[in-house]
Amino acid sequence: MDNSKELFFFNAQLLIANRERILSNPQLAYASTYIAPLGAVLQWWEKYPRESHDEQGNPLLYMAGNLMSGSGWNHCVVLMPDGEIVDKSVGHWKSGVNTLMAVQKEWQNPPENTFTLEDVIVTLTTTGNEWLDRYIGRLRTGLHESHAALLDKDKEIDNMRSFINTLRIERIRAHAYVCLDVLKKDFYQLDILINAFNRAKNDYYNEKKHNPDSPYLAEMKAAKEDLSTLVRAKEKGMIEQYNCNACHGLPLTIDELRDTLKYLITATAE
Repeated sequence: MDNSKELFFFNAQLLIANRERILSNPQLAYASTYIAPLGAVLQWWEKYPRESHDEQGNPLLYMAGNLMSGSGWNHCVVLMPDGEIVDKSVGHWKSGVNTLMAVQKEWQNPPENTFTLEDVIVTLTTTGNEWLDRYIGRLRTGLHESHAALLDKDKEIDNMRSFINTLRIERIRAHAYVCLDVLKKDFYQLDILINAFNRAKNDYYNEKKHNPDSPYLAEMKAAKEDLSTLVRAKEKGMIEQYNCNACHGLPLTIDELRDTLKYLITATAE
């Protein structure tokens, strides 16, 4: 069983018993259950007693079936008076779904720091005196403040990473500008290798597709792999040569280096 369903099912009696307390506190009432805000479910049980209960007057906790189908098949879960959770079929389950959806439409303005269903259950079972309420309130306030501080720190880290990356790229551009002619030559040679590799790869796969028994396949495959090795070796050598940030442990990719070349060519042409 899904954890959220299990939590809701086996604490339904507690939630019903504390209906007024929950509905008087928006943070509790807007706690999310697996079907609707908790307050919406409590209101549904009260506002639509026939549609929200089975034929014996037991509250529905779950409804499933095909709303578009003409068949009466459905699967519902009800809460018995002794607290037992029972699966059964309910004849009016479609009207139950429709009325619950109607009530749910009224619950569209959740407050900040809405409790989770687990928070609600903990609150209902552990609070009850003024001192304990204040203590738990301070703990929850501290938790939310810590969470907000953590989000701010994450934002600072992201900004620092962005700043470091900007410096890294600027250093690469400055270094590459000094040897721009050599960089152009290296990429010219690399592109020749890449084009040769792509042709060899296409030739190999076309031959394999149309002539699977061709005696040239092994030779073509070896040529393709050799060119792939040459391309990777050329890229690796260029990265090692032009990564002026390597001493700082900062990486460089061949695509970043190619973008640097495009940027410098555009900048020098202006």
